Amino acid sequence: MVNILAAVGGSTGSLFNLFTGFAVGITSGASVVIAQQYGKGDKEQLSRAIQTAIIFNILLGALFSFIVYSNAESILKYLGVPSEILDDSLVYLKVVFGLCFIAVIQYR
Repeated sequence: MVNILAAVGGSTGSLFNLFTGFAVGITSGASVVIAQQYGKGDKEQLSRAIQTAIIFNILLGALFSFIVYSNAESILKYLGVPSEILDDSLVYLKVVFGLCFIAVIQYR
């Protein structure tokens, strides 16, 4: 049980924080452009900025999910995950990032 908790929280947490921080940064940058268009009252450019931000985040999320899913074991070894929890961490990472990838593909 302890190994499973370590696999979920400890070994993969830094990777999730990295991607979450990157997504928050991208979204914060997009919100500046969106706020400027809203302030101008330019509905066409506002709509375009929102659509661009959404599409960019979806594509970036799909790319990150694919990269992590495809290279999960190498990434975990690079992060120094102990061999005792490597298998559990690998399963967890592949499930979570695999589901993210599937959710992005299914988005309509």
